[in-house]
Amino acid sequence: MTRARAGRPSTSPTCRVSFEIARCDGGRPGRCVRQMAAQQPIEWQDDSDAFALLGDTSWRDYTVSSDVYLEQPGTVELLGRAGEQQRPQSHQAGYFLRVGDTGRWSIVKSDTSGQLTTLAGGTTRVLGTHHWHSLGLSFSGTTITAIVDGKRIGAVDDSSYSAGQAGLGVVGYRTDEFDNLRITAVRGPAVPPATLTAALPQTVNRGESATMKVTLAVPASGGAVSGLAIEPGAPAGWTVRPTTPTVFRTVAPGHSVAAAWTITAPTDLNTPVTASFAPLATYVLRTGRRAALDARHGEYDRTDSATHRQPLPERSDVRLQLQRLGPVERDTSNGEEAAGDGRTITIRAAQYAKGLGVHANSDVAFYLDGNCSRFTATVGVDDEVAPYGSVIFSVVADGKTLTTTPLLTGTSAALPLDVDVTGARQLDLVVNDSADGNAHDHSDWAGARLTCATG
Repeated sequence: MTRARAGRPSTSPTCRVSFEIARCDGGRPGRCVRQMAAQQPIEWQDDSDAFALLGDTSWRDYTVSSDVYLEQPGTVELLGRAGEQQRPQSHQAGYFLRVGDTGRWSIVKSDTSGQLTTLAGGTTRVLGTHHWHSLGLSFSGTTITAIVDGKRIGAVDDSSYSAGQAGLGVVGYRTDEFDNLRITAVRGPAVPPATLTAALPQTVNRGESATMKVTLAVPASGGAVSGLAIEPGAPAGWTVRPTTPTVFRTVAPGHSVAAAWTITAPTDLNTPVTASFAPLATYVLRTGRRAALDARHGEYDRTDSATHRQPLPERSDVRLQLQRLGPVERDTSNGEEAAGDGRTITIRAAQYAKGLGVHANSDVAFYLDGNCSRFTATVGVDDEVAPYGSVIFSVVADGKTLTTTPLLTGTSAALPLDVDVTGARQLDLVVNDSADGNAHDHSDWAGARLTCATG
């Protein structure tokens, strides 16, 4: 990787909010990069902090560093291993080092839903304003290290993202400056100080219980860990009861410890069909550095997600939804990004009181457990985008495609479907875009209905 002075990066940056080239302040000669938005603008979508990315999504182990100048009290940030992004721009997957003028710092993980998780944090000496400082964010294997003015101030182990772009930014609307941006390769990834694995059944029926076990192992070549606490990371609605200790004073090299829980799936029909657990272990290394391991990703055991199942009655209840623009809407069209913003399902002027409104590409899954025999619906592109839009509908049972429609556009007539799903355990209603992309692809499963056994 190469060194690049701010304003002349080695690769073209991807700007999220406006940055400009300006004369450096603080007595520094030359020109620097400045975040130019001093106040919140009129927005087309949810707010996003100002940041810019550059580099390649395949970059793995490197240090991104930059000189920073805080013009006002607030927080600046460096980004690393930044990858997938969903709208709005704040839904950026990656790691952030955030440092404020007070000296408060944190290493934060962000995902494509916009959720921020603080992995490590603390307070270093006060940076103040109108002074230049150097920040660094380094990646070596699963170890992420924060650096301020050449001093390593903290680190954490997390395996969520193994590669991605680098970047810089600010939190809020402050005209802070950046100079001497550097991206330097890190050779010889560090061996993780421990590994975390999770085991639990793939299926847990509603209201039923199962055992979840999470194990932390310390390699013989590593140092002891202390102050270990293991959390199951259960999703909302699940009942969790520990059956073993979950806090351990120390774990010696070459040894492992395990924590177990009895987990009970919720019974509320409004809870999702699938639920992902996020087991987490936090501990202190011999060096005094706080560390954390997340069992959801990377080299760790992927047996960490459970599903609670319930056969669906003859109605359009959504239990699992994956799509690109806004949530799946029940009994309305897709609308836009916000939940509940759809309208009456309408295909070529015919209105439908029931059904699903989606946006390509989407996959709406129902767990049938072999209790249903037929699926019927009328499909087409909703009038809210007509005459635009072009999609293909598919009905999939247990991974096998039962039927696929021809290409339907915003001018195509509604197409009725009647599909035999006898014996299917899981039904997926899939909508894909055509070769022209997924703009305007608001699609309807109008009158969607499952015929299922009762009792």
